[in-house]
Amino acid sequence: MCGLCGVLAGSARSAGAPNEALFEGNADRIARDRARRDRLRLANDILGYYRLRLDDAGGQGLILRSATGRAQIVRGFVDVWPAAERLCGRACDPLDPQLLAYLEKRRRSPR
Repeated sequence: MCGLCGVLAGSARSAGAPNEALFEGNADRIARDRARRDRLRLANDILGYYRLRLDDAGGQGLILRSATGRAQIVRGFVDVWPAAERLCGRACDPLDPQLLAYLEKRRRSPR
């Protein structure tokens, strides 16, 4: 598993109801929410290359949307990549040199 996939896969539980044994208290909830927003931002940086957008569905999952208006609900970040391929109608290669160049360009440009 590549590092990016590991970051997103590590958040599989965070798309649904939180595991209360792991996250107790207000500070932990804030940290969990911040980590989820960071993962969502990272995923959208990548998905933008494929003209897709990922939105939070109120903590109950995620909604993946295409530029043409198609949408698919996914349970968590680990389900995003296969859904992206279905919405794009093509394979999405995380090591595609054009994708990596796109991400590098975004990283260097001010937002």
